[in-house]
Amino acid sequence: MRMVFIFSSICLLLLSTSCKKTVDKGLSFSGKVVNEFTDAPQADVTVKLYAQENSTSGVVGRAKVIAESVTDAEGNFNLSFERTQVLDYEVQVNGTSIFYKEFKLIPDEMYEAKDLKQNIPVLVVSYAQIHLKNIDESSSTDKINVGSDVELSCDCCPKSAQQFVGKIDSTYTCKIPAGKLVTFNTTVQDGGALKSESYTMTCDEGSTCILEIEY
Repeated sequence: MRMVFIFSSICLLLLSTSCKKTVDKGLSFSGKVVNEFTDAPQADVTVKLYAQENSTSGVVGRAKVIAESVTDAEGNFNLSFERTQVLDYEVQVNGTSIFYKEFKLIPDEMYEAKDLKQNIPVLVVSYAQIHLKNIDESSSTDKINVGSDVELSCDCCPKSAQQFVGKIDSTYTCKIPAGKLVTFNTTVQDGGALKSESYTMTCDEGSTCILEIEY
């Protein structure tokens, strides 16, 4: 009788163990990195997923990289990671051919989807080469301000509007979003007179558009 009781207990234990649900902690985030304006895929772009975790003491931990992927020729990326006690997910996208981008993923949405598929639209780099030439004979005090309707990243100066003074004949290059109509605005101060002009351009990916400005 005792043997039967022990045997029955073992069977019940095995049955209860087998009935427990196993929690699948595997998650993934995949898709393509594409040009925001043309949907063209972007190769050799690095996509990193950062997680900010809860610590056992209740103190917010530092964000750390939990997954990383480099896009293939078709712009595909795939991030695989395990579910943990996360406060926040942040995606950072960077590469030589694009403008840096970062955005948040909501943990609850990740947990519900498990395999989240989402394309990442980015601004792709093209170049504006700007040639400024002062042709005024008495130009020592002339000033020209050059700005744009987009944030510029130029090899000459800060991202805000640039000012040049005097007799100049110079060229500088700025990164601009490919496929987007970009407007450059200039204001020339010649003595007490002010003159404003606008110039527009749209450049293809990786190409250089030239803007000649004489004043």
